[in-house]
Amino acid sequence: MPRWHDRDGGRYIGTGVVTITRDPDEKWVNCGTYRVMVHDEKTLSFYSSPGKHANLMRRKHWEKGEECPVVMSFGEEPFLCGVATIPLPWGMGEFEFTGYMRGKPVDVIKGPVTGLPIPATAEIVIEGFSPPPSVDSRPEGPFGEWTGYYGSGVRTEPVVHVKAIYHRNDPIIYGRPPLKVDPTQYSIPIHTVPFLWSQLEKVGIPGIKGVWVHGRANRVISVVSVKQMYLGHAKQVAALAAALLSGGALTGKWAIVVDDDIDPSDWEDVVWALCTRCDPETSIDIVRGFLTSPLDPSMPPEKREKRDFTTAKVLINACRPWHWMKDFAPVNIASPELRKKVFDKWRHLFA
Repeated sequence: MPRWHDRDGGRYIGTGVVTITRDPDEKWVNCGTYRVMVHDEKTLSFYSSPGKHANLMRRKHWEKGEECPVVMSFGEEPFLCGVATIPLPWGMGEFEFTGYMRGKPVDVIKGPVTGLPIPATAEIVIEGFSPPPSVDSRPEGPFGEWTGYYGSGVRTEPVVHVKAIYHRNDPIIYGRPPLKVDPTQYSIPIHTVPFLWSQLEKVGIPGIKGVWVHGRANRVISVVSVKQMYLGHAKQVAALAAALLSGGALTGKWAIVVDDDIDPSDWEDVVWALCTRCDPETSIDIVRGFLTSPLDPSMPPEKREKRDFTTAKVLINACRPWHWMKDFAPVNIASPELRKKVFDKWRHLFA
């Protein structure tokens, strides 16, 4: 295995990995992308940030006095690998979601050791068991993370004891090491926006006109466009967006609500609303106590030592104030009638 970054704490076989676990109570299978460092020929790290589904599942096994069965797939069909990075709701399996999206099931085999499904297209797969940290855990990290920093330092983390290895002939190591110059994972944030939008509508919030997520890996700054319908509407949307967009370091750290004449995917348009409609004295709130992860570079050392992986989130109301909206200065833009008149007169210039 290569060492991907200068200051990595080890050789990481898992950068674009799909880690597969099963909930011991509900029996559904989760696929997630969690970094994996090689310790020795039979031991891999099993890093998973607080709140991640694999983290919750393995704790259930440990609380029952069991080792957690684990499959790690290194290099498989890109669609499944992409879906594994999406924070699907609890109970929704990535194998099923991938099959639904592409219109046919994912080919798998049953792992002879763990009984877990193994992607049939994988280049390299390991089966193993993760013991409780009291039995075996080892120093892991740092690793050059998607935040653009070396994430979490050196920490003692759970491991997987490898019991079997499978591979194709001449297997290819799939590497997806993040870099500072790699700010986004997708040109369209399909891994955050659809779920935030659907959750906002599911709780019954009216007037949602658009949703986008900007920032590193399309995770950090949520922007929701609303047609204001009642007093406090914008603040309600901001609070819900901050709560619903979660799942790891920096995720949803900033929640911005704009009027329905603002395109939430156009950052320049959003900044214009921030500059001209947000009163810093009355329109910005800081709410503490949200879950982040050790990968958050802004977390102070004293909180890391206490394993207090929480952060504040910033709620910004960049809408016209509800109580004097009608008196707010009109936007300096040509009317639709004038725009049509100009276009019709000089149509050849706009061809």
